[in-house]
Amino acid sequence: MKNLYKLRKILFLFLTMMCIFMLCSCGAKEINLADYLVAEFEGLDGDGSVEAHIDYSKLAKDMKKDDKSDEQELYDKMPEISFEMEENEDKLKNGDKITFRVYGIGNMDDKDYKFIEGSKTFTVENLEEAEILDPFKDIDVYFVGDPSNSDLYVINRSDNELLKHSSYDSDRMSGLKIGDKIEIGVSGAIAESARENKIVIKDTKKTYIVEKVNGLIKDISEIDKESLDSLIKRQDDMVERYLINNALDIIKSLGGETDERMYERAYDPWSGYDYKDASSKFTKKLSKIYFLKPKNNVASIFSRELCLLYKITVSNDLNETPLQGYLSLPLNPLIKGDDGKILIPYKDYQYNSAIILPNSYNYEDIAEIIRRDNRNTIIQEKDID
Repeated sequence: MKNLYKLRKILFLFLTMMCIFMLCSCGAKEINLADYLVAEFEGLDGDGSVEAHIDYSKLAKDMKKDDKSDEQELYDKMPEISFEMEENEDKLKNGDKITFRVYGIGNMDDKDYKFIEGSKTFTVENLEEAEILDPFKDIDVYFVGDPSNSDLYVINRSDNELLKHSSYDSDRMSGLKIGDKIEIGVSGAIAESARENKIVIKDTKKTYIVEKVNGLIKDISEIDKESLDSLIKRQDDMVERYLINNALDIIKSLGGETDERMYERAYDPWSGYDYKDASSKFTKKLSKIYFLKPKNNVASIFSRELCLLYKITVSNDLNETPLQGYLSLPLNPLIKGDDGKILIPYKDYQYNSAIILPNSYNYEDIAEIIRRDNRNTIIQEKDID
């Protein structure tokens, strides 16, 4: 009988404890913190971003047991909540899936609430439609020099308004050999300009392998007539632009009269003055070609160049007597194409530094000045008929 009594007592205590545990469990409201994570997407389709936050107002509302709940007390019972993407994503596009992990710190359990950590996945949506642009589609990449020591040279052939003025570079521009891998990047500023025009840049970096090396022109005799004629023809418009856009400087260099007020305003960024002197009239005639190369015959990509020497005449409203002189225009690089001819870039050569000389200089003086201006070089000459 005593054993039966003890058994009933143990069973009663066990049932009492179970009831207490069940009552406590039923009393604590379970809340999954991930349910209150909100994500908003913005930007362009293919270049979108996400902003995420916890909706504390909704959390507080769901924590209320009745209308008499004190809101501040509810906020005090909340744990500190943090979240992070399981994998960092950038350049989001519509339809992508991204997952956040939501964590709670402190106050995860009390008699009223049980907070649970969790994950939440979102589907990217509502990003603006955009044009996708590949900045590497219309560039030619050359490695120039020797197979064991070459330089990187990129020709930009793009006609796209956004890309045609873009620059390309790499952390390794020289000292390259066959088999090397390099990463070429397009100028960072292009991405921001692209967004403003609702364009997405597909990639801003691309890996290339040095598979072959193009040589440099080493002697003026290697420049064939067809290549030379093509190069000169391509430069005609650029020379015209240079003469017009630098009219005031040219007239001054040749000892002519200029309107000083006009000259000063040309360099005043706040004057609104057009740099061009519309009254100036130029004639030009190609007179000589100088071929410059280093004395030590190094293979650097810009170590060889042509200087086109033009005989120029200029006149304007302040100079009734035409002014005569010379314009020396350096052109580089001089790269051999696969057919052995000069590789003519898709775009015009850009003048590095033009030299204006008065008519009193003779060809020997000019050659010396050009040699001095381009240090450590020797000069070969070619007369133009």
